[in-house]
Amino acid sequence: MTTAIKITVLTVVGLTLAACGTTDLGYSNKESSGSRQATSAAESACMAAVNRQYGSKYDVRVSSSEYSEANSLVMVDANPVGGMTERWRCLVSNDGKVQDLSLTQGKPKASQSSSANLVGMRAGSLDAEMAGRGFKSIGGYKTADAAVTTWWNAGSRECLSVETRQGRVSKAETIADDNCR
Repeated sequence: MTTAIKITVLTVVGLTLAACGTTDLGYSNKESSGSRQATSAAESACMAAVNRQYGSKYDVRVSSSEYSEANSLVMVDANPVGGMTERWRCLVSNDGKVQDLSLTQGKPKASQSSSANLVGMRAGSLDAEMAGRGFKSIGGYKTADAAVTTWWNAGSRECLSVETRQGRVSKAETIADDNCR
């Protein structure tokens, strides 16, 4: 009888431990902290967004991800051939829409950084400069002391936000391409 009880107890303990490996939503607990991995759609969308930055010439892999019901955080390492590893941060909806993409480690290539050399430019020259770079204005808005314009380059699939204050470009940054659709 003691052997039957031992087997039953071991079976219950084994099943209990196995159940601890997944959460109620089916995501694996990969860390002891209990944080969940983002959905595969979120991870895939982030990797695709990073690859679009360089024409799919990088070896891209997810280094970490954290599930959230709002937007999951996905960290991606991108390794160019013969280059330095870059780390990208994505905030992605769980159905795979990139809300924010930013470079957190490494240096963007000159071809990737279309916002380069815009800060300080006269606002009156901005339209011609952006058209020369292949961008088209898709809208914008004004605040009390600034104007913000969103620019889209269909060829490079790049979306920029450009802020002007007091007649000069004060801020220019690449934003998620979903903002340009």
